[in-house]
Amino acid sequence: QANESFAQGDFKAATQAFHDVIKLHPDIGELYINLGAVLKASGDILGAEHAYRDAIKKIPKSAIAWFNLGNLLRETKNGEEALKAYRKADKLQPGTPEILNNLGIQLYDLGAIDDALKHYDAALSFRPTFADAMTNRGNALQRLCRMDEAELSLRDALAVESMNPV
Repeated sequence: QANESFAQGDFKAATQAFHDVIKLHPDIGELYINLGAVLKASGDILGAEHAYRDAIKKIPKSAIAWFNLGNLLRETKNGEEALKAYRKADKLQPGTPEILNNLGIQLYDLGAIDDALKHYDAALSFRPTFADAMTNRGNALQRLCRMDEAELSLRDALAVESMNPV
């Protein structure tokens, strides 16, 4: 019921349903991850952060919990803490393109452009057609004044996107 309410966009019902399930099964960390997603979608950022942190307490080796926490912290401009969360997720689940890409984004935001580029390249080594990583790579190359490479990366991203319309 909680997942169904969430899928239908009824965040209030989904939140209540997840709280009800958590009361019955307080040790299932994945429930807190799902609750965090609902709370974030509903605009309750602080509640979502608490839910992700509760998930990490229950399942500290969950890359998805660390990744979600990193995403939330990045969006709320807690850069250094987001970086730590992404690094933890990467350590727990190395080679995951989404984690590598978002780790690159956070490094870019903190001004570590060369390190960001390395993470975009790593993401692309695992998923060569990852358009978001190609775009981010192009932006990093542009910032490094490597314009020809930047243009190629951005053109590649556009080509991939045109083959996979939404």
